[in-house]
Amino acid sequence: MERSLDRTGRRQRGLLTTPQLLRAGWSADEIHDAVDRNDLIVVRRRVYRVAGAPFDRETAMLGAVLGAGAGTHLGLLSTAELFGFRRYPVPDLIQVLTTATPARVPGVQGHHTISLPAYDLTHFRSIPTTTAERAFIDTCGTVDAKTLSESGDDLFRRKVMWLPRLVKSFELIPASGRRQRRPMYDFFAERVAGYDPGGSTRELDVMKIIRGGGPGLVMPRQKYRVRVEGHTYYLDYGWP
Repeated sequence: MERSLDRTGRRQRGLLTTPQLLRAGWSADEIHDAVDRNDLIVVRRRVYRVAGAPFDRETAMLGAVLGAGAGTHLGLLSTAELFGFRRYPVPDLIQVLTTATPARVPGVQGHHTISLPAYDLTHFRSIPTTTAERAFIDTCGTVDAKTLSESGDDLFRRKVMWLPRLVKSFELIPASGRRQRRPMYDFFAERVAGYDPGGSTRELDVMKIIRGGGPGLVMPRQKYRVRVEGHTYYLDYGWP
């Protein structure tokens, strides 16, 4: 295989598309012959796997994105699955997002959005996808408030998602494009004013109780550092 195709294949988890093969100088007949010889295995229409390359769930996700056409990215619950959102449902179909009219691809659920800025796009494990922050916003109405809260804090702790980026992503989406706003407003209300996700669900429950004490209550710092007899300790909560 040509060196350029080899680089592309390694970057794409062993997948190649018809346009990529044609640009590399292959003819349609050569592609068909490679399929007949099982040198290329059809994954989707115009998407092939090089013989011997492993095929797993994430490769299937990439194949869905490649098969759906240019400008398409993994999104919504499939991105939540990719980033490991806690207790989120796994979609029956691979979900992709585009600003164009979604292509009809078997096994793929295409979603149209009026706004998909570069700020909300990334590559994760070679897969073109929306960021974790954008997926969190797009799927906030699919889970209950408790799951949304705990999953968000888990993503913050794992540094998969960042609160400033989450706020900016939310503000970048036009109001008409926010299918579910209320869950995000409630989520931000508890966190934007200096919120730290802390270390465990029980710690977060304590913070919510403290916050409920009223506007005049001085809030503690989370993971408060103290020195005792030459040793450093971190308290779940502490007041300076």
